[in-house]
Amino acid sequence: MADMTITDLLDPGIADLTAAAASFASGDKFLNQDRLTLLYVLNGSGATRTITIPAQKTTTSATGFGKVTKGDYVRTIAAGKPALLGPFESCYEDANGKITVNADSVTTVTAVPIHINKTTTPS
Repeated sequence: MADMTITDLLDPGIADLTAAAASFASGDKFLNQDRLTLLYVLNGSGATRTITIPAQKTTTSATGFGKVTKGDYVRTIAAGKPALLGPFESCYEDANGKITVNADSVTTVTAVPIHINKTTTPS
C-alpha cells in the first residue's frame, strides 16, 4: 500500500482540511511524527463508514497500571460528516513508525494526516 501525504499544521493552526483530504486505499499508511499526527477523515458517502487503525503491539506498559492490553482503534463516521482521529500512541505504529489506515469502504471517503508542527514559530 501507499504512503499518505502529511499536511503540516503550522502556527496559527489554520488549514483547509477538506481541500487537503484525498482518496486513499484501505491499508495506506502515514508516519506518526512525534506522536503528534492526527487523521482527518471526510465521509462523503450516504452511509456510515468505519475506520480502523490496527494495534501493532497489543500489550504495552502504562504508568501506574503496569501491563495493559490495547485493541484496534475503531471509529465510525456518520454519512456526510468529517471526523478527526488520534493522536495515536506508539502501540499503533509499525516497525517504521507508520500508522495503517483501514476502512470498510473508501468510496467517496477522503482523508489527510495532519502533523501538529510545534517547532515552527510565528513570523
